[in-house]
Amino acid sequence: MTRGTSTGRRLAPLATMFTGFATVAAVALLTLTSVPLAAAHRQSQRPNVPEYVPQSILVKFKPHASDNAKTAALGHVKGQTVKDLKRLGVRVIKVAQGMETSAVASLATDPAVSYAERDSIAVATDTDTNDSYWRSQKTQSYNRVHVPIGWDATTGSANAPLVAVLDTGVDATHPDLAGKVGSGWNFVANKVDTSDDNGHGTMVAGIIAANSNNATGIAGLCWGCSVMPVKVLDSSAQGSYSNIASGITYAVDHGAKIINLSLGGSTSSSTLQNAVNYAAGKGALVVAAAGNSTCNCVLYPAAYANVLSVGEVDSSNNNTGAYGSALDLVAPGSNWTTFHSPTNSTMLYAVFTGTSSATPVVAGLAALLMSLHGSWTAADVTSQIESTTTDLGTPGMDSLYGSGLVDFAAALGVSSTVTLPPPSATPSVSPGPTASATASPTQAPSPTPSPAATPTPSPTPSQVPSPTPTPAPSATPLPTASPTPTATTPPTTQTLTFSGALNKKNSSLIYPVAAGAGVADARLSFTKCRSLGVAVRAATGSTLSTSTGPSVLVLDTTLVAGSYSFVVSGSSQCAFTLTVTAPMP
Repeated sequence: MTRGTSTGRRLAPLATMFTGFATVAAVALLTLTSVPLAAAHRQSQRPNVPEYVPQSILVKFKPHASDNAKTAALGHVKGQTVKDLKRLGVRVIKVAQGMETSAVASLATDPAVSYAERDSIAVATDTDTNDSYWRSQKTQSYNRVHVPIGWDATTGSANAPLVAVLDTGVDATHPDLAGKVGSGWNFVANKVDTSDDNGHGTMVAGIIAANSNNATGIAGLCWGCSVMPVKVLDSSAQGSYSNIASGITYAVDHGAKIINLSLGGSTSSSTLQNAVNYAAGKGALVVAAAGNSTCNCVLYPAAYANVLSVGEVDSSNNNTGAYGSALDLVAPGSNWTTFHSPTNSTMLYAVFTGTSSATPVVAGLAALLMSLHGSWTAADVTSQIESTTTDLGTPGMDSLYGSGLVDFAAALGVSSTVTLPPPSATPSVSPGPTASATASPTQAPSPTPSPAATPTPSPTPSQVPSPTPTPAPSATPLPTASPTPTATTPPTTQTLTFSGALNKKNSSLIYPVAAGAGVADARLSFTKCRSLGVAVRAATGSTLSTSTGPSVLVLDTTLVAGSYSFVVSGSSQCAFTLTVTAPMP
């Protein structure tokens, strides 16, 4: 986030507002009929979204301007004050339709005016896909960034920071958000009701703070966190900069230590910058989405130097959103979360895709760090997150990935030896054990894994969610994510399947496995390469057993309860599948 000023470092603002579009693969939790496979929460591309709020301009008068001078300045443009952003000293002025540009120009030259600007529009930064079926390739993103290992340090204490979600509102009645949503304010309708009339804000909130380890739905990243709902976007997920600026100052004034902005606009704004400055001056950390357009065009407020700017990567660690010198880091852009549909109350969970989804991943990590280190400042948290990322692309800081892919284990100080493939390589971790064809049958009550138990949805429209209560995802996707097994009859073994590819840059890949006492079986299969090796290492780094050879390797190792690393290595380019069957931890 230490980028210096934002002026002159990137392309000029887009001529039109960034138009994101959303997808979620929505799931009916306890229905017995086939769920709709088309995206349930969908915002089509919005090419006609205006860049500015009609008839609205923002004016900041100089500190010593007299009331008469202010009245005279507004009189020249026939402007009427409709709102006062007192914390920022900015007024929202209504002018005649079509006179906005000339009014700004006139006020800018008035000696009583510090600045005048149009009131821009921001939109939610989520993306869509034409694929209306369950997207099985949305593999377990949290394992790639080592969330389960990071949770070994903390899941968020009772002193976890309050996280403000500035968005479309939050559905406080969602069963997996019960007790996690505090009071806030609706700046769109100027009232206390912050219910979600779009669904976007509820998805953001779920990634951060959904109830966890409760045998229901999904796990939020910060188990001890609560969210403050601040509604600044309307039912179409659009909102004015003036409302967003007001929401930022409100959140800070009411105790928020982290502000999540899964939104952005293409136009810079002094008012928005001042609001961000206000938050930073009060010690709050602002985390914002870079935007989904694949161009050198990081959105605002993410483009400001004192905002942690988050981009997204897909399951192969390729940047699929905005990039540029203002980008600080990237996070997985596809994550399971809580879902709210204004028209269908039976759909409770969904796959949420875009930089809107990546941003709360980083906000959740920031909350865990503040929970673990109560005296840390926003600058301390930012420095820790950025300095512990997994480097992608060009070595060091670059415009495509920033400092790299966020790493929960490294940031939270828990040892992690997992290496990731470079962008465009085969993902090193395949869908987790419940998605594997070789998964132990005791891990799920039916052949179809419950959506809440794994972030990998079913690839076929014929499959339906399990009608039985879903186990908490903290029990899987990877055994290390599980503080305690939540299945009614705990399985005695676990079967994990990993897929990867070696090349000159990555001659070995390492996979962590938490196991109980007993014999672990590792089976390595590969083709089109001469030889590979597989080894089992203890947490101390000592090698317990190894096997090297062609085609298929089988390695049996007697373990005591603890953490182990399964290492696949070779000197030539080769794709492989590693299947580990081990006692449950």
